[in-house]
Amino acid sequence: MCVIRFIPIQSIKPLYELNSSIKNLNKRVNYLRNKQNTHAFLIVEKNEKDNTYILIDGYKEYEAFRYEDEKRKVLCNIKTYTNEETQLYSVLQKIFSFEPSKWLIKYDLIQRLLSVGEKTTVIANKLHVQEHEVKKYIIKEEVPRIYIEEGLKNHAGNLLNEICVPKIPRRARPFLYNRAILPKEEPERLTHGQLTVVKWMFEHIQHSNFTLQELECFLQFVVNYRSSLYRIWEDTAAQILNRRSPVVLRRNNLRSNLRARYKVSKGLPQPIFTHNHPCFHID
Repeated sequence: MCVIRFIPIQSIKPLYELNSSIKNLNKRVNYLRNKQNTHAFLIVEKNEKDNTYILIDGYKEYEAFRYEDEKRKVLCNIKTYTNEETQLYSVLQKIFSFEPSKWLIKYDLIQRLLSVGEKTTVIANKLHVQEHEVKKYIIKEEVPRIYIEEGLKNHAGNLLNEICVPKIPRRARPFLYNRAILPKEEPERLTHGQLTVVKWMFEHIQHSNFTLQELECFLQFVVNYRSSLYRIWEDTAAQILNRRSPVVLRRNNLRSNLRARYKVSKGLPQPIFTHNHPCFHID
């Protein structure tokens, strides 16, 4: 059963907020101005307990009407109240099928379904999408919201979750979050390999006496571990050959070949190996 009638816009409760730009709002207002009394743009469900209406469909129109006049009445298609779970599925089905929306909106709505015990397989089935389309919106609660939207947009959900583990101190996480949410084409974006090295470092290196600035500086060094290793390997290999033969030309040729291959960065630390290392005790 459904009824069409005017209701106060203040009585309508949306399940999410669009937060559109002023430019887009003005466009919608101009479009709707001449049709608002002849079209029931909004579909709502009436909650008899508190006499409010849950917005099911027509979010863009609702936002434009409210922007123009928060005290107006709007023509609505009023349906029988169901329950929150059914309402969330109705809204998500429209979003996934017809109305592209911000990533954070999908994240919030899916989180609400998960909080009432829904499984990702069930959610995917009811939304008629693959399960991985649902899983990519599942982020641990400990991840600050300021990183979630960019992280989801740049497909960094797994990285954000991996950063949020006990072995990584909380004060070190913002540095890693900011690198994780960069677009994939950015060379500074955090990789799973770099994150594995960071976790290993925190398990084996004493870091509690670092200031925050010192810790971030050290993390910058750690995530660039490949360049450090190339430099160490290069110098160590050269020292081994130089120990066997003092011919400088051989060392220079080795250095040139390795640098051309790996493009070693400047300013990296000196080799950690010396002539006292067992490697150089050649009989």
